[in-house]
Amino acid sequence: MAVLRIYLSVSDFDSWKENFDTDPMDRKGSGVIRYWVHRPIDEPNIALVDLELGSVEQAKAMQAKLQEFWASGRAPIVGTPRTQIAETVDTVELGG
Repeated sequence: MAVLRIYLSVSDFDSWKENFDTDPMDRKGSGVIRYWVHRPIDEPNIALVDLELGSVEQAKAMQAKLQEFWASGRAPIVGTPRTQIAETVDTVELGG
């Protein structure tokens, strides 16, 4: 497993989320197993996204696809997003 972590600055979180929900990147078709969207409570125009993929290779392909999309100017973002790929080493659910 691999996680593609994305840090975005957006001009309007709700508009960005609406665009994200249309799935312009075909997440499932790109190998995304699950994802999380976070919004820092003290920075409402920041979006933090974790995409879980089956392999590092799939994560790299998705990263490239996203960078192309962001460069096209069609994404409602501000500045240059940051991304990082991490391999999953351990997962523990503590219940609750």
